[in-house]
This record gives sequence, structure tokens and C-alpha cells, in this order.
Amino acid sequence: WSDPKTEAAVRGHQAEARAVGAGGTPSFVINGRRVTGAQPATKFRQVITEQLAFAKAAIASGKTGRKDFYAWSQRDAVFAKNAPGRKPKFSGPTHAFATAGRPSLGNTRAKDATVVVFGELACPFCTRLLPALQEVVKKRPKLRIAVLHMPLSSQCNSTMTADMHPAACLGATWIEAAHKQGKLGPFLAAVAEHGPLSLPRRPLSRAGKKARKRLDAELLMMAKKARLNLRKARKFVRKADWT
Repeated sequence: WSDPKTEAAVRGHQAEARAVGAGGTPSFVINGRRVTGAQPATKFRQVITEQLAFAKAAIASGKTGRKDFYAWSQRDAVFAKNAPGRKPKFSGPTHAFATAGRPSLGNTRAKDATVVVFGELACPFCTRLLPALQEVVKKRPKLRIAVLHMPLSSQCNSTMTADMHPAACLGATWIEAAHKQGKLGPFLAAVAEHGPLSLPRRPLSRAGKKARKRLDAELLMMAKKARLNLRKARKFVRKADWT
């Protein structure tokens, strides 16, 4: 990466993914509870409803305040089951995420429920899931979904031994560009409509360079549809590019 801030952001997300055992995409943590794979919106609503009920009961009982609920709920363990008015059942260690200032969908000031998703834009399952995430945040105004980077590419992920998704690193850069402009939601909606980003595994070959040029043009169209400032976005991507 030529921009240290973008490199620090992406590598920091990768470290947190390793800390919670997220080795593939998409992987989710909802108030400490793991949900793995491209699940339907109903699955997320089920888990989020449980977590909101637990939050409401905990705050009403005086165990914690709304402002401090997330930190309080993450102190000791992952919640296996949270029924209203009942003590949560612990199922193992957890990881408290610092999500402030990170790319997010929904309510960035959410106190009751936070979903952390590790993913990337070259992953077919991740892009297929984007509409479900948009639906969930639309129906849950108290919810925040933090979008953290887990590019499955050896180009920018030192834990990868193979370049599974060569376009993943470029996708991470564009996520940061859209986040900087407060347009992450519309940009991800445009990506969902387009489908997963794709590049050949030999990026410096003639075919690879043509594919990169074509993908750059497609990303600009997605950015335009999301109403990003294209001049600022292109400048950010050029500065942050890992090549």
C-alpha cells in the first residue's frame, strides 16, 4: 500500500478477524455472537431481536446504562442465548470491537446492537448478502453494521498463501473512499447490483492490465451511481493503491 493510513486500516481489520477466528468471508459478530456465511435476512433479524431484548432487559434492571451497554456486554463471553429478564449463558471468550470511525451501515451511534461483518467485494457470497444487510438496517433503526476488511488476496493480506480474489484489495480501497465521503451505503448498493469484483490472477499480464482498466471504469460508474465526488474518490484510490 502506498498510503499508510489505508494500510493500517485494512491490516488492523485483518488482525481483528484473526483474533475472533474469522478465516473466511463473510463472517459476522453480533454483540459477540458469531454468525458465519451468507445467511438470509431472517437469520440476522432473529439474532438481532434476541440481542435487543437482552439489551432492553439489562438496561431496565440497572445492570448497565444504554451508553455503556456494548462494552458491558462484551466483558466476559459470547452470549449463547439471551432471553429477556434472564442471565445470559456464556459460551466462550469474545472480542470487543472498537467500531467508532470505521466503515458502517445504519445507525453509527447505535448503543444497543452492533454487528461486525468481515468481508470483501470480490467475494460472491459477500456481495450477494449486501441487499440483506441493507434490508436489516432499514428495519432496525437502532442497529449498526461495521464493515471490516478481510480481503482474500495475498497482494494485501499477509495471512493468505494464495491470491484467491485478486480484486479484493482494490475493493477495500474503494470501501474506504466511499466511507470517507459518507456514501458507503449507496456505494455497496451499487456493488450489489453489479456483482463481485473480478480480476485475473496475473494482474501484470496484458489481459490483466486490460481487466484492471475495465474494472476501474466499472467502479467509477458504481461510484457515480452512489453520488460520490469522483475527483476525490479517484484521488483517494490512486494514493492508497497497493500496486
